[in-house]
Amino acid sequence: MHRFAILFALLACLFTSVKTSPLSGALFISNLDEESVELFTNTLKDRQEGSLIDRLRGDKRFSRFVDALSRDRGLRDDLENKDKKATVFAPTNEAFKHMEDDRRRNNDEREMGEILRYHICPDMNIRSDEMHRGMLLRTDLRLKKLNDRHQRIRVFRFRGDVWLNMRARIVEKDMEAENGRIHAIDRILIPPRDAREMLYMMPSEFSTFLSGAERTDMGKHMADEKGLTIFAPSNEAWQRLGFENLRYLFSCVGQDRQHGMERHHECKGVQDLKRIIQYHMGRDLAYTTDMMEKREMRLKTLYEDKTVLVEAKERNHKDRDRDSYSDSCSGKDRDRKHDVRRYMFLINKGEAKVQFADGLAENGAIHMIDSVLVPDDVKLPHDRFD
Repeated sequence: MHRFAILFALLACLFTSVKTSPLSGALFISNLDEESVELFTNTLKDRQEGSLIDRLRGDKRFSRFVDALSRDRGLRDDLENKDKKATVFAPTNEAFKHMEDDRRRNNDEREMGEILRYHICPDMNIRSDEMHRGMLLRTDLRLKKLNDRHQRIRVFRFRGDVWLNMRARIVEKDMEAENGRIHAIDRILIPPRDAREMLYMMPSEFSTFLSGAERTDMGKHMADEKGLTIFAPSNEAWQRLGFENLRYLFSCVGQDRQHGMERHHECKGVQDLKRIIQYHMGRDLAYTTDMMEKREMRLKTLYEDKTVLVEAKERNHKDRDRDSYSDSCSGKDRDRKHDVRRYMFLINKGEAKVQFADGLAENGAIHMIDSVLVPDDVKLPHDRFD
C-alpha cells in the first residue's frame, strides 16, 4: 500500500495543470490495476507526442505564431528537431492583435525575427513550478550590444500567476512535446530597449540619476555603450546626500568657473557629479546569476577604470520571504545555488545594497541601489544624511 500511496502522489503532481483527464476517475480508486496504468501511460504519451512545432500547429490558438515561425526557417527547423530541447513561450492569436496595436502606437520597427527568438529558451525544459520570482531565463536572442550574450527574460510572481517581464502572463502552462515544453502567454514579449530608455520608463525612481547623466553628458553613454552594468541609485538615495550636496553637484551657482569657461560642466561640482555617474556604470555585463556564481567580483567602471566590489551573500532564513521556499509537488528547487531569493547583493562592503536586481536592457543590466556611491577621490562639501 505504501508503494501505491507514492504512485498516487506522483500522479496527482503530474496532473495539477490539467483541468480534465480521462484518468480523473482512476486517481481516486484505492488501487491501480493494469488497465489503469496502461491508460495513464497512453495518455501521457499522447500529451508528449510530436515536436514543439507539431504541438503548436495542432492548436488553433497559436496559428499566427506558427505562421510567423514558418518565415524563419532556422528557428522553425530547431523547433522541429527532436534532438534539440527548448522551452517555448507561445503568444496566442489575441496577443498578436495587441502587439500590432502597440507597435502602431509606438512606431516600433524592430524585426520580427528578434521578437520570435525572444520567446524561445534553447537547451532548456522549464516547468512552470520551477519559475521562481526573480529567475532569469536565457533566450535564443543573442545581441552584439550585450557583448554577444543572450538576452534574458525576468520572471515575476503575482497573486499566483507567473508573469514574464511584468508584461506577459502565462495563461496555460506545461504543454509537453517530445523535445521540450510550451507555455501559452497573453502578450508578445518585446525585447528591452537601451538602458537610458528603460530608466526613463520609471521616472519616479530614477529621474535624479537621469538628470545627473544628462547634466554631465553621460546619457548618450547609457544608450550606446555595450555590455553595461548600471548601479542606479533611487531618487530616495540621492535625497539622502542632502540639499547642499545636491546643489553643489547639480548647479554651478556660487562656484568659481574653471579656466574662465561658462559651460556648466566646467565647474567643480558638476565635474564631481560626472565622476559619480561614471562610477555607477560598470564596463562588464553582470547579472545576478554572474554574481551568485562568483560570490565576489570586481567591476571596472567608466570612471578611470576604478572598480566597485560586488558581493552575493546568502540571506538568513528569517530574512527570506515566507513563501519563497515552499516545496511543490516536484520537490525543492533543483539548483538553489542560483536562486536569487536566497541572496542579498552588497556594493563596496555595504556602502550600497541592491534593492531591485536585473532590470533588463538592450545593452546591459540595471540594478537599483539604496545609496549613492562616492569615489574615494571625490569629497562632498557637506555630510550626507543617513
